[in-house]
Amino acid sequence: MVHLFLIITSLWTTQVGFAQDWIPGICKRIEMNYVLTALNIFGFTCTTKHLNGCSYSQCKGTIGDYPQPVYITVPYQIESMRLHFHGHILGYESTKPYDKPFPEAIKNFGLEQALCASSQLTIFPQSRGKNADYKSYFTSPDKYKNFLSQLNYPLGGIMNAYNLHLSGHSGGGKYVAGALDAGVQCSGVSVYDGIYSETTMKALKDWHKKNEGPLTVVTVKGMDPENFVSKKPGGLKSELGITSKPSNLKIKGVDYEVTSGKNFYHLSRSAEPVTPLQAHFDVVSHIWPRELQHR
Repeated sequence: MVHLFLIITSLWTTQVGFAQDWIPGICKRIEMNYVLTALNIFGFTCTTKHLNGCSYSQCKGTIGDYPQPVYITVPYQIESMRLHFHGHILGYESTKPYDKPFPEAIKNFGLEQALCASSQLTIFPQSRGKNADYKSYFTSPDKYKNFLSQLNYPLGGIMNAYNLHLSGHSGGGKYVAGALDAGVQCSGVSVYDGIYSETTMKALKDWHKKNEGPLTVVTVKGMDPENFVSKKPGGLKSELGITSKPSNLKIKGVDYEVTSGKNFYHLSRSAEPVTPLQAHFDVVSHIWPRELQHR
Protein backbone atom coordinates (compact mmCIF):
# COMPACT_ATOMS: atom_id res chain seq x y z
CA MET A 1 0.00 0.00 0.00
CA VAL A 2 2.89 2.38 0.78
CA HIS A 3 4.31 1.69 -2.67
CA LEU A 4 0.98 2.47 -4.30
CA PHE A 5 0.66 5.65 -2.23
CA LEU A 6 4.04 6.81 -3.51
CA ILE A 7 2.97 6.13 -7.09
CA ILE A 8 -0.20 8.17 -6.64
CA THR A 9 1.77 10.97 -4.98
CA SER A 10 4.11 10.95 -7.97
CA LEU A 11 1.12 11.17 -10.30
CA TRP A 12 -0.14 14.21 -8.46
CA THR A 13 3.16 16.05 -8.84
CA THR A 14 4.29 14.94 -12.30
CA GLN A 15 1.14 14.69 -14.44
CA VAL A 16 1.67 17.07 -17.35
CA GLY A 17 -0.45 20.16 -17.00
CA PHE A 18 -1.99 19.03 -13.73
CA ALA A 19 0.01 20.98 -11.17
CA GLN A 20 -0.84 24.34 -12.71
CA ASP A 21 -4.56 23.54 -12.45
CA TRP A 22 -4.43 22.50 -8.80
CA ILE A 23 -5.75 24.76 -6.07
CA PRO A 24 -5.59 23.28 -2.55
CA GLY A 25 -8.83 21.39 -1.98
CA ILE A 26 -10.21 22.19 -5.43
CA CYS A 27 -9.35 20.54 -8.71
CA LYS A 28 -10.33 22.87 -11.52
CA ARG A 29 -9.67 20.32 -14.26
CA ILE A 30 -8.30 16.81 -14.40
CA GLU A 31 -7.76 15.19 -17.77
CA MET A 32 -9.11 11.73 -18.40
CA ASN A 33 -5.61 10.24 -18.61
CA TYR A 34 -4.76 11.23 -15.04
CA VAL A 35 -7.66 9.31 -13.54
CA LEU A 36 -7.23 6.40 -15.96
CA THR A 37 -3.57 6.07 -14.94
CA ALA A 38 -4.57 5.86 -11.29
CA LEU A 39 -7.33 3.33 -12.02
CA ASN A 40 -4.93 1.17 -14.02
CA ILE A 41 -2.42 1.18 -11.17
CA PHE A 42 -5.14 -0.20 -8.91
CA GLY A 43 -6.01 -3.00 -11.29
CA PHE A 44 -8.95 -1.53 -13.21
CA THR A 45 -9.30 -2.38 -16.89
CA CYS A 46 -10.54 0.46 -19.08
CA THR A 47 -11.82 0.73 -22.62
CA THR A 48 -12.46 3.89 -24.60
CA LYS A 49 -15.86 4.49 -26.16
CA HIS A 50 -16.26 6.84 -29.14
CA LEU A 51 -19.77 8.16 -29.75
CA ASN A 52 -20.93 10.91 -32.11
CA GLY A 53 -18.14 13.40 -31.59
CA CYS A 54 -17.23 12.59 -27.99
CA SER A 55 -15.38 9.90 -26.10
CA TYR A 56 -15.22 8.53 -22.59
CA SER A 57 -13.76 5.51 -20.83
CA GLN A 58 -15.55 2.63 -19.13
CA CYS A 59 -13.52 0.99 -16.38
CA LYS A 60 -14.08 -2.16 -14.33
CA GLY A 61 -12.33 -3.19 -11.15
CA THR A 62 -12.66 -3.78 -7.43
CA ILE A 63 -12.83 -1.30 -4.58
CA GLY A 64 -11.36 -2.30 -1.21
CA ASP A 65 -13.50 -4.91 0.48
CA TYR A 66 -16.60 -4.37 -1.67
CA PRO A 67 -17.50 -7.90 -2.89
CA GLN A 68 -18.57 -7.19 -6.49
CA PRO A 69 -17.09 -5.36 -9.49
CA VAL A 70 -17.41 -1.60 -9.67
CA TYR A 71 -17.82 0.16 -13.02
CA ILE A 72 -16.63 3.73 -13.46
CA THR A 73 -17.19 5.95 -16.47
CA VAL A 74 -14.60 8.69 -16.94
CA PRO A 75 -15.25 11.70 -19.21
CA TYR A 76 -12.46 13.77 -20.72
CA GLN A 77 -13.13 16.69 -18.40
CA ILE A 78 -14.46 16.07 -14.91
CA GLU A 79 -16.62 18.66 -13.18
CA SER A 80 -18.67 16.45 -10.84
CA MET A 81 -19.14 12.87 -9.70
CA ARG A 82 -22.11 10.53 -9.29
CA LEU A 83 -22.57 7.35 -7.25
CA HIS A 84 -25.47 5.27 -8.58
CA PHE A 85 -27.19 2.30 -6.93
CA HIS A 86 -29.00 0.11 -9.46
CA GLY A 87 -32.17 -1.86 -8.82
CA HIS A 88 -32.93 -5.54 -8.39
CA ILE A 89 -31.69 -8.08 -10.92
CA LEU A 90 -35.02 -9.75 -11.66
CA GLY A 91 -34.05 -12.18 -14.39
CA TYR A 92 -37.34 -11.95 -16.26
CA GLU A 93 -37.35 -12.12 -20.03
CA SER A 94 -38.63 -8.54 -20.12
CA THR A 95 -35.95 -7.25 -17.73
CA LYS A 96 -32.87 -9.03 -19.12
CA PRO A 97 -31.64 -6.00 -21.12
CA TYR A 98 -31.46 -4.04 -17.86
CA ASP A 99 -30.13 -6.92 -15.74
CA LYS A 100 -26.83 -7.11 -17.62
CA PRO A 101 -23.52 -5.81 -16.22
CA PHE A 102 -23.30 -2.09 -16.61
CA PRO A 103 -21.35 -1.78 -19.87
CA GLU A 104 -24.36 -3.37 -21.57
CA ALA A 105 -26.96 -2.03 -19.15
CA ILE A 106 -25.79 1.55 -19.71
CA LYS A 107 -26.36 1.06 -23.41
CA ASN A 108 -29.76 -0.57 -22.89
CA PHE A 109 -30.84 2.22 -20.54
CA GLY A 110 -29.89 4.69 -23.28
CA LEU A 111 -27.29 6.47 -21.15
CA GLU A 112 -24.14 6.11 -23.26
CA GLN A 113 -24.44 9.31 -25.27
CA ALA A 114 -25.43 11.40 -22.25
CA LEU A 115 -22.54 10.06 -20.16
CA CYS A 116 -20.14 10.62 -23.04
CA ALA A 117 -21.22 14.22 -23.60
CA SER A 118 -21.31 15.10 -19.91
CA SER A 119 -18.52 16.03 -17.51
CA GLN A 120 -19.73 13.74 -14.73
CA LEU A 121 -17.62 10.80 -13.58
CA THR A 122 -20.00 8.00 -12.60
CA ILE A 123 -19.54 5.10 -10.20
CA PHE A 124 -21.72 1.98 -10.47
CA PRO A 125 -21.15 -0.64 -7.74
CA GLN A 126 -22.71 -3.91 -8.87
CA SER A 127 -25.02 -6.05 -6.73
CA ARG A 128 -26.54 -9.47 -7.39
CA GLY A 129 -30.18 -10.52 -7.21
CA LYS A 130 -32.42 -8.35 -5.07
CA ASN A 131 -29.50 -6.10 -4.16
CA ALA A 132 -27.99 -8.91 -2.10
CA ASP A 133 -24.51 -7.38 -2.07
CA TYR A 134 -25.74 -3.90 -1.17
CA LYS A 135 -27.71 -5.50 1.65
CA SER A 136 -24.80 -7.52 2.99
CA TYR A 137 -22.20 -4.77 2.63
CA PHE A 138 -23.91 -1.50 3.55
CA THR A 139 -24.86 -2.64 7.04
CA SER A 140 -23.91 0.53 8.94
CA PRO A 141 -23.26 4.22 8.32
CA ASP A 142 -19.52 3.56 8.48
CA LYS A 143 -19.72 1.16 5.53
CA TYR A 144 -20.99 3.89 3.21
CA LYS A 145 -18.18 6.21 4.26
CA ASN A 146 -15.67 3.37 4.05
CA PHE A 147 -16.70 2.61 0.47
CA LEU A 148 -16.23 6.23 -0.59
CA SER A 149 -12.93 6.43 1.24
CA GLN A 150 -11.68 3.33 -0.55
CA LEU A 151 -12.58 4.95 -3.88
CA ASN A 152 -10.18 7.81 -3.27
CA TYR A 153 -6.87 6.13 -4.15
CA PRO A 154 -8.07 4.36 -7.34
CA LEU A 155 -9.45 7.71 -8.51
CA GLY A 156 -6.15 9.46 -7.89
CA GLY A 157 -7.23 11.17 -4.67
CA ILE A 158 -9.93 13.34 -6.24
CA MET A 159 -12.94 12.38 -4.10
CA ASN A 160 -12.96 15.63 -2.16
CA ALA A 161 -12.33 17.81 -5.21
CA TYR A 162 -15.80 17.51 -6.72
CA ASN A 163 -19.44 17.69 -5.79
CA LEU A 164 -21.00 14.25 -5.45
CA HIS A 165 -24.46 13.38 -6.76
CA LEU A 166 -26.27 10.34 -5.32
CA SER A 167 -28.79 8.47 -7.41
CA GLY A 168 -30.70 5.21 -7.34
CA HIS A 169 -33.21 3.29 -9.40
CA SER A 170 -35.91 1.00 -7.99
CA GLY A 171 -34.48 -1.02 -5.07
CA GLY A 172 -31.37 1.18 -5.22
CA GLY A 173 -33.35 4.05 -3.73
CA LYS A 174 -33.05 2.36 -0.33
CA TYR A 175 -29.27 2.70 -0.49
CA VAL A 176 -29.40 6.34 -1.51
CA ALA A 177 -31.42 6.81 1.68
CA GLY A 178 -28.85 4.79 3.62
CA ALA A 179 -26.03 6.97 2.35
CA LEU A 180 -27.93 10.12 3.31
CA ASP A 181 -28.68 8.76 6.77
CA ALA A 182 -24.97 7.93 7.07
CA GLY A 183 -24.14 11.58 6.54
CA VAL A 184 -22.53 11.21 3.11
CA GLN A 185 -22.06 14.73 1.78
CA CYS A 186 -23.63 15.31 -1.62
CA SER A 187 -24.78 18.22 -3.73
CA GLY A 188 -27.79 16.56 -5.34
CA VAL A 189 -30.00 13.48 -5.18
CA SER A 190 -32.05 11.66 -7.84
CA VAL A 191 -34.32 8.68 -7.20
CA TYR A 192 -35.95 6.99 -10.18
CA ASP A 193 -39.09 5.10 -9.14
CA GLY A 194 -37.24 4.01 -6.02
CA ILE A 195 -39.17 5.11 -2.91
CA TYR A 196 -40.66 1.96 -1.38
CA SER A 197 -40.74 2.76 2.34
CA GLU A 198 -41.38 5.49 4.86
CA THR A 199 -37.70 5.17 5.83
CA THR A 200 -36.50 6.06 2.34
CA MET A 201 -39.00 8.89 2.07
CA LYS A 202 -37.94 10.31 5.43
CA ALA A 203 -34.24 10.24 4.49
CA LEU A 204 -34.96 12.23 1.34
CA LYS A 205 -37.20 14.65 3.22
CA ASP A 206 -34.63 15.22 5.98
CA TRP A 207 -31.79 15.73 3.50
CA HIS A 208 -33.75 18.21 1.43
CA LYS A 209 -34.79 20.24 4.45
CA LYS A 210 -31.16 20.58 5.55
CA ASN A 211 -29.52 21.18 2.19
CA GLU A 212 -29.66 23.49 -0.80
CA GLY A 213 -29.02 20.85 -3.46
CA PRO A 214 -31.65 19.66 -5.92
CA LEU A 215 -33.80 16.62 -5.16
CA THR A 216 -35.34 14.89 -8.19
CA VAL A 217 -37.84 12.06 -7.79
CA VAL A 218 -39.43 10.25 -10.73
CA THR A 219 -42.45 7.98 -10.41
CA VAL A 220 -44.90 5.91 -12.43
CA LYS A 221 -48.56 6.42 -11.64
CA GLY A 222 -50.23 3.48 -9.91
CA MET A 223 -46.99 2.18 -8.37
CA ASP A 224 -45.80 2.45 -4.75
CA PRO A 225 -43.24 5.26 -5.24
CA GLU A 226 -45.95 7.50 -6.68
CA ASN A 227 -48.01 7.01 -3.52
CA PHE A 228 -45.08 7.78 -1.23
CA VAL A 229 -44.48 11.03 -3.09
CA SER A 230 -48.02 12.24 -3.78
CA LYS A 231 -50.32 10.98 -1.01
CA LYS A 232 -52.03 13.60 1.17
CA PRO A 233 -51.24 13.93 3.96
CA GLY A 234 -47.92 12.23 4.66
CA GLY A 235 -46.42 12.08 1.17
CA LEU A 236 -43.04 13.56 0.33
CA LYS A 237 -44.49 16.60 -1.42
CA SER A 238 -46.88 17.21 1.44
CA GLU A 239 -44.08 16.86 4.01
CA LEU A 240 -41.91 19.33 2.08
CA GLY A 241 -44.75 21.82 1.65
CA ILE A 242 -44.79 21.54 -2.15
CA THR A 243 -48.14 22.94 -3.25
CA SER A 244 -47.52 24.12 -6.81
CA LYS A 245 -49.68 22.78 -9.60
CA PRO A 246 -47.98 20.40 -12.03
CA SER A 247 -47.06 21.42 -15.54
CA ASN A 248 -46.84 19.12 -18.54
CA LEU A 249 -43.60 18.10 -20.22
CA LYS A 250 -43.10 15.66 -23.09
CA ILE A 251 -39.88 13.65 -22.97
CA LYS A 252 -39.12 11.18 -25.77
CA GLY A 253 -42.78 11.18 -26.71
CA VAL A 254 -44.01 10.48 -23.16
CA ASP A 255 -46.10 12.95 -21.13
CA TYR A 256 -44.76 13.76 -17.67
CA GLU A 257 -46.42 15.86 -14.99
CA VAL A 258 -43.76 18.05 -13.40
CA THR A 259 -44.22 19.49 -9.93
CA SER A 260 -41.46 21.76 -8.67
CA GLY A 261 -40.58 23.68 -5.56
CA LYS A 262 -37.39 25.11 -4.14
CA ASN A 263 -34.77 22.71 -5.57
CA PHE A 264 -37.38 19.97 -5.72
CA TYR A 265 -38.60 18.25 -8.87
CA HIS A 266 -41.19 15.50 -9.16
CA LEU A 267 -41.74 13.97 -12.59
CA SER A 268 -44.66 11.56 -12.84
CA ARG A 269 -45.81 9.58 -15.86
CA SER A 270 -48.54 7.12 -16.74
CA ALA A 271 -47.45 3.56 -17.44
CA GLU A 272 -49.17 3.71 -20.81
CA PRO A 273 -48.55 3.04 -23.63
CA VAL A 274 -46.09 0.41 -22.34
CA THR A 275 -46.37 -1.95 -19.37
CA PRO A 276 -45.84 -0.61 -15.83
CA LEU A 277 -42.61 -2.62 -15.62
CA GLN A 278 -41.27 -1.14 -18.85
CA ALA A 279 -42.22 2.35 -17.70
CA HIS A 280 -40.33 1.62 -14.47
CA PHE A 281 -37.13 1.20 -16.50
CA ASP A 282 -37.89 3.92 -19.03
CA VAL A 283 -37.92 6.65 -16.39
CA VAL A 284 -34.15 6.22 -16.05
CA SER A 285 -33.66 6.35 -19.82
CA HIS A 286 -35.79 9.51 -20.04
CA ILE A 287 -34.76 11.55 -17.01
CA TRP A 288 -31.08 10.81 -16.33
CA PRO A 289 -29.89 12.10 -19.73
CA ARG A 290 -32.07 15.17 -19.33
CA GLU A 291 -30.49 15.90 -15.93
CA LEU A 292 -26.99 15.71 -17.39
CA GLN A 293 -27.90 17.99 -20.30
CA HIS A 294 -29.41 20.60 -17.97
CA ARG A 295 -26.66 20.78 -15.36
